[in-house]
Amino acid sequence: MNTTNTNLPDGWELKHIEDLANINPPKKSTNNPNTKVSFIKMADISTSGKIISKSILEYKQVSNGFTSFIDGDILVAKITPCFENGKGALVEKLVNGIGFGSTEFHVIRVNGSVEKHLLYYHTIKDDFRKAGKSNMTGSVGQKRVPKRFIERYPIPLPPLPEQKKIVEILSTWDRAIERTERLIGSKKRHRGQTLNKLMSKTRGEKTNLGKICTFQSGGTPSTKNDVFWQGSIPWITGGDIEKQSVTSIRKHITKQAIEKSSTHLAPKDTILLVTRTGVGKIALTEFDIAISQDITAIYPSKKTIDNHFLFWSLYYSNGKLENLNQGTSINGILRKDLEKLKIKTPPLQEQKKIANLLGTIENEIRLLEQELKRLKKQKKGLLQKLLTGEVRVKP
Repeated sequence: MNTTNTNLPDGWELKHIEDLANINPPKKSTNNPNTKVSFIKMADISTSGKIISKSILEYKQVSNGFTSFIDGDILVAKITPCFENGKGALVEKLVNGIGFGSTEFHVIRVNGSVEKHLLYYHTIKDDFRKAGKSNMTGSVGQKRVPKRFIERYPIPLPPLPEQKKIVEILSTWDRAIERTERLIGSKKRHRGQTLNKLMSKTRGEKTNLGKICTFQSGGTPSTKNDVFWQGSIPWITGGDIEKQSVTSIRKHITKQAIEKSSTHLAPKDTILLVTRTGVGKIALTEFDIAISQDITAIYPSKKTIDNHFLFWSLYYSNGKLENLNQGTSINGILRKDLEKLKIKTPPLQEQKKIANLLGTIENEIRLLEQELKRLKKQKKGLLQKLLTGEVRVKP
């Protein structure tokens, strides 16, 4: 944002964050070293600007060597790539109002001339993150956003009553997003519990996976032949699989690349298991896709086991897949160990009923995830319009 911009709405002022808050204020002290406090790691902060979890420790355990903050402070990740990914939060409900956390947090403490939630919303805007990225200092892989960037970052500030109204509106979207996220989490837990409950009641023996399935690993086309990488067939590695599905496609190859290499084209509804880098992740393909050597395609015997039933059985295998991991990027899950993995195989008709029930729950989850995506998109648009004054609200 240009600090010389005079095109502000009537009654608004352009302020720097240092005019509105103290950056990295002194540590909050206590007379009792055994006082319980909250502790927040970088991993406890989501990329959507929320606190996922907190630990409870004693003041004496964390008072030296960690970043200090209190209820109402705003955290902003300073190091790459956490900053660019959106990590940060408004901290509230800390134990005894005191918190400590990663040394890679900047702390912003408002001074009363700005509504803290309003300033927090500015720190999660794309404009703020993009500007911070361009102002990072340090060596590659260790770049950080300097304190001075935050201090001098300009904020268009409406009168306090309008600030409160803006926060009230955006908070409505926050609550809707959080409610939808809780519903998704509940549905996912219900899905796993349903499978475990139904499996405990079904008949059927446990069978080695190798007796009821065939396996096909993938490969990488020649990197010396650029023509192979100019096709339309999606090609993925283990890093492209998350949350039971293929979440990213970064490369495409040609039909010739498949014919001239060990990569494998897995058709729609194929079970993909990451057996090397990213071991244990599993997905069910939604379209034809070529796979790398990180991934093993699993093809069950249609006369013995339902494809979707096997997928959910493997997904909720209670750590059995992870236990097969040899611990290296080359020898993750060995084929011989995968073949010995035992899977309960009730009658095929029961398998299909279980798979259909889980599929119904999965569809409900997908609808909720679509709703969540819609809400986040709406909030992002509102954030831009309300915080710049493009849309005015009456207090």
